[in-house]
Amino acid sequence: MGIIMFSKHMQIKYQYQHYSTIVDVPEYQDPCALQVHFLACQQVKVTATCHGISHPEHPFKSLFDQKEPDVCPQ
Repeated sequence: MGIIMFSKHMQIKYQYQHYSTIVDVPEYQDPCALQVHFLACQQVKVTATCHGISHPEHPFKSLFDQKEPDVCPQ
């Protein structure tokens, strides 16, 4: 059983792709939470806010209401 589980783990491991990027971190006055958002098409957005994603004043709320595109721009 242990060998089967290891085999399945290795199959899944090799399906992943690794990406890296550099993102801007916005200036903030009062430290609360640094939030990293992983979006469609390998996009990453960072914000420092005390508001959760469901709060109307969250700075990136509109990004999460967007539909994932069928094809990502190159």
